[in-house]
Amino acid sequence: MNWARLRDRARRLKAPLAAAVIAVALISMAVATTVSQYRSHRNDEEAQFRRKASVEARTLDSYFARARSLTKLLAQNPAYRDFYEIPGSRLQKIDQQGPEVQEANGALAYLEGLYPTSLGEACFIDDNGSENARAVRGRIVPKDGLSTEEADTPFFAPTFALAPGQVYQARPYISSDTGEWVVSNSTRVPLAQGAGAAIVHFEVTVESFRRQAARVSGGSEIAVVDVHSGRTIIDSSHPQPPGEGFPLGPGDNERFAAVTEWGDSDLQELDGHLAAKATLRPGAFNANDWAVVAVSSTPAPTWLNSLGPAQLGLIGGAALLVAFALLSFRSSHRVLRAAAETDPLTGLGNRRKLTRDLGVALDTAGSERPVLLALFDLDGFKHYNDSLRPPRR
Repeated sequence: MNWARLRDRARRLKAPLAAAVIAVALISMAVATTVSQYRSHRNDEEAQFRRKASVEARTLDSYFARARSLTKLLAQNPAYRDFYEIPGSRLQKIDQQGPEVQEANGALAYLEGLYPTSLGEACFIDDNGSENARAVRGRIVPKDGLSTEEADTPFFAPTFALAPGQVYQARPYISSDTGEWVVSNSTRVPLAQGAGAAIVHFEVTVESFRRQAARVSGGSEIAVVDVHSGRTIIDSSHPQPPGEGFPLGPGDNERFAAVTEWGDSDLQELDGHLAAKATLRPGAFNANDWAVVAVSSTPAPTWLNSLGPAQLGLIGGAALLVAFALLSFRSSHRVLRAAAETDPLTGLGNRRKLTRDLGVALDTAGSERPVLLALFDLDGFKHYNDSLRPPRR
């Protein structure tokens, strides 16, 4: 065995092997730091969007709660009770426009003046479906403009089915006075026994809900979704136009339909973007069962986009070392192959090379490329071989 040749081979392999080991170590460091950064980034973004969805859900809950409180306070105004206690028929009282009627109208207009960009219509309605008083955007409607057909409205029958002090909040509909999409809040007026029945009601615009969602969006998308149908009610980035020609919600109001299948999960990826869901607290006599979805404006974090300059530097260094190792292995392979197929004494090809070359030649031989094998016998070659063979150690 030629130990010098083995030592030379080992020496040739030492550098590329070391380069390969270092490359593996660098790649491992890059992967470990990337995974750590990815998890940290992902956790931060998940927490951020859970917080956004939760904040908007609490805001809408407060919206509904304030509306219920305002409705109850409005119904407690003595003018509504006094209207039924003074003598005369309903039409006579409205025609006379006495102090009670003026006070009722003033209370409705005052309420709308407190929230001029959020409230549309407010009215005082008899149980026969006729209006006793109404204000639209803070302006009192003349007596000849009062409606006698309120019994067909979405809020009328459900509200009269409640007890005084209970507030009905209807599903969104288009207001006949303002043409806007609104949510109605209505309650019964606490009247003396035998005095009949009446309700007060006012409308909150859906656009005011959307503006509030846009204020907390922070550049991301906030949507309000019906949890049963998956229909998008509000999208923070799409103003709600008024009128029959514009349906409720954005043009693509089925985009968040999958929210209905999330179950108890409050975090998912939606079209490659992180989305968090928070369900509004179910309110008594609130016909709206909504959930808030906060959607990131940037694609969800992945391992790939978590690569930073440090990780890219480690991977670049590892790539250079791998290239060096491959080139070195290739060079060493050529040297070792040449040594394995060459007679060290004469420098000619040995039996191994002859066998390989013959196999290649026979595989490619044909009538157009014939192969000729010639054998030579050299006299006295043994003496030449014995005299020049290096001494054994």
